[in-house]
Amino acid sequence: MHSISRSAVWKLCQAICWRLLYPACLTAQAELQTQHIFDSSVAIGPVEPLWHFRVRTTPEGGGLAQIRTGPIVNLDVHDRATLIVGYYYTRAKEEQGFWSTTHRSFGGVESVLWNRKVEIDGRSIIERHTLVSGPDFTRFRNRMRITPPGKTAPYAGVEVFVDTDGLRSVRYSAGIRRKIAESLFMDIGYFYENGRSAAVADRHMIGTTVHWRDRSTRIDTDP
Repeated sequence: MHSISRSAVWKLCQAICWRLLYPACLTAQAELQTQHIFDSSVAIGPVEPLWHFRVRTTPEGGGLAQIRTGPIVNLDVHDRATLIVGYYYTRAKEEQGFWSTTHRSFGGVESVLWNRKVEIDGRSIIERHTLVSGPDFTRFRNRMRITPPGKTAPYAGVEVFVDTDGLRSVRYSAGIRRKIAESLFMDIGYFYENGRSAAVADRHMIGTTVHWRDRSTRIDTDP
């Protein structure tokens, strides 16, 4: 069997990124946002408690749009599977100008589906959104992502969001992950979310993520 060269892997990732980002070229009317994420963790055997913090902005005159924080626990149940349980406290600025509060609890599993010259992983999560000023709802999200190895490597993925009324949105993402030090990683990424229901608007998101992780397993760019 012939081995796959680094150039072939890079060309494959470029092609996948283009296929994922192409829909964004057709949606110039979508809202532009930015997000900046920081998370830090400590490994305790197979368990990894993590604290997540995220800020979102709307640069086109909106300013600060959302602040989100909360704990996540990752539990390695297999060398290819990790259980995820967590909670987010979120404050978000609504179109009317007031700030809303949401409590989100979630749980799911992330698993490695393929791990040769490139890694393909899948993630399935169920979330319960409890809104202080609106109706509660449950959301299901399923993601596929491809990442080659290396200190500097691109990634690309697609995620489908579904609730009890059906398809909510589809998110296409791509970016670059960089290992700066043994426990320090940084991502620069982009996603386009195509809303498929009245509750979700189209949007472009450009973001940065800093991971301070006491863990040797792969880094999730969007916990």
